[in-house]
Amino acid sequence: MYATLNSRADTACERVFIPEPDYLRKLASQKKALFSFETQTPLNQFDILGFSVSFESDYVNIPRTLELANIPPLAEARTEWDPLVIAGGINISYNPEPIADFVDVFVVGEAELVIHQLMAHFNEWKRSGVPKSELLEILATVPGLYVPHFYDVTYRDDGTIDAVSPKPGISPKIRAVAVPKLDDVETCTHIHTPNTEFSNAHLIEIVRGCGRQCRFCVADYARRWPRHRSVESTLALAERARGITDRIGLVGASISDHPQIDEIATGLVERGFRISCASLRAETVRTPLLDALADSEQGTITIAPEVASEALQKVVNKAIPRERLYHVFEEALKRDILNLRLYFLIGVPHETPADVEAIVDMAKEMRTIVLPHAKRTGRIARISFTISPMVPKPHTPFQWVAMEPPKTIARKLDFLKREINQLGSIKVGSASARLAHQEAAFARGDRRLGKVILELAHGVSWNQAFRKHDLAPDFYAIRQRPLHEVNPWDHLDLNVKPQFLQLEFNKHEKGFTTRLDDKSLVLYLSFDEGKGGKAADGSVHGHDGEFVQNPTWVDGQFGKALEFDGTKGDHVVIYNDGKEAGGGAKPPVVDEIDGSVMVGARHPGEEFFTGIIDEVFLFNRIITEAEIGEIMNGDFLPVEPADKLATTWGSIKADRDF
Repeated sequence: MYATLNSRADTACERVFIPEPDYLRKLASQKKALFSFETQTPLNQFDILGFSVSFESDYVNIPRTLELANIPPLAEARTEWDPLVIAGGINISYNPEPIADFVDVFVVGEAELVIHQLMAHFNEWKRSGVPKSELLEILATVPGLYVPHFYDVTYRDDGTIDAVSPKPGISPKIRAVAVPKLDDVETCTHIHTPNTEFSNAHLIEIVRGCGRQCRFCVADYARRWPRHRSVESTLALAERARGITDRIGLVGASISDHPQIDEIATGLVERGFRISCASLRAETVRTPLLDALADSEQGTITIAPEVASEALQKVVNKAIPRERLYHVFEEALKRDILNLRLYFLIGVPHETPADVEAIVDMAKEMRTIVLPHAKRTGRIARISFTISPMVPKPHTPFQWVAMEPPKTIARKLDFLKREINQLGSIKVGSASARLAHQEAAFARGDRRLGKVILELAHGVSWNQAFRKHDLAPDFYAIRQRPLHEVNPWDHLDLNVKPQFLQLEFNKHEKGFTTRLDDKSLVLYLSFDEGKGGKAADGSVHGHDGEFVQNPTWVDGQFGKALEFDGTKGDHVVIYNDGKEAGGGAKPPVVDEIDGSVMVGARHPGEEFFTGIIDEVFLFNRIITEAEIGEIMNGDFLPVEPADKLATTWGSIKADRDF
């Protein structure tokens, strides 16, 4: 954003950092306000003050920074002459409510494009001389901009939210904005300095979003389906580092899922660069990527199994075959990539002692992989396990689940450290159970936490800050939430329908997996709502089904289903405004869809279906017999189609014993 804003002729953007305590005391003794890094301008002299919020632990720094700059921390106390305070980042997209009292405008989603609209409106307002309230009214109409002042929150006697109500003329929903093509934004390192975490690397974002649908992961649901940077764009951005560093860090969720990761990795190495990667998916790591990492003298490979038992793989919807995981590590060892890192979660819903012990079993099996290599080569590999408590996050299927209490988490961490350390040759690290509990409280918090955050900024202890305002962190962190409860973040639309999150929540309780990351999937109706007059689309497209008559909700082989009575003409209409073209050597007749698709009837008034339909999958290509089998077994995997053929749909369900 720093480079984006400074690319504008009408904008100068500078940076500010919270100093170390010793320097803060020096500022206080000299009665100086916090100032910018580039020109040492006091922050209260800027037009806009922006915060990038990536972690819950950043929240307390917002009022702290404002007070250090002699700016009133509460938005309602600021005047026309104070800077406009804005905030963005991943945490803002899924739940900004705990810091709503401090911020004038939030950016919900990805800011690269909408920030230009914000600046244009701001500069026009600045010339106009009208009150700031009119600027906020204008900004509230811009997609992706959320002005919390225009939304009132009321609470029930039990502490839960009764309603989030917009003021007259304000939209009840704020829809997240997204960059359609990653090539359109230059997300790479723009300032190289030794005083950063990745000081020796030129970072390039090559993937944004994820389609894996791991039920705990906000990065998937907050940014939804993946966008990939092209090979050409990646290589061009890498050239900017020429003469500065030869180390290129590839950034993004599920890097190895990039359809051209092998070409990118190989191309960078051929041009004299060395590469490093974020965590990889074992299923999509191939030889060219491993070779490129080895040629780059990259000594570390990281994979996140998250859980070690098959049962929990189904709960979190992340099933990595153990054989494939070990195969990737063995191939890495052959290439002298000797640092093997694995990431795990504990405190996952429905976790049993056996599931925790399975992590120890995996540690034992990892040792059997590295010991033969050590005997054969004389080189000792290093294995590290990083174990983190699972924190329920908004806009994920786990947003309703209760986090385990800190003491329970701490006991599990102690057990794993003790058991794995006894094996030898494996380093175990873990996050703090206490800090994870604090993260969970803020992650699912509401506006009342603004008072707590302000107390924390003033040095009040965690428990005292909550008690002072008659609040309890456990109410936010470890309370199981009913599906019908109004959440603080429900007025934010991240382009994932609540019905779909509820379906995934129901599936996690039953141990069912979902693999809907095939881009050719146009529609998925599970019919698991069990009530109402609509059927939610589980694909990315939002083609929800509307009942034309009254099919009956019944129990299916897989959750709920719809029973159609052809004699009454009951059917569902699926609205789809897309068209599909055909191709291939001998293409069949192509069905173009430019209106609606009927389920339960061939055509209005003709050939009505009688029976039960359990699920509907609609693809924009012909699927294979093997894929049909995978769908029937609940193991639908992403498959790259060889070519695009006719639009086809199937209603498929397995006979299972549950």
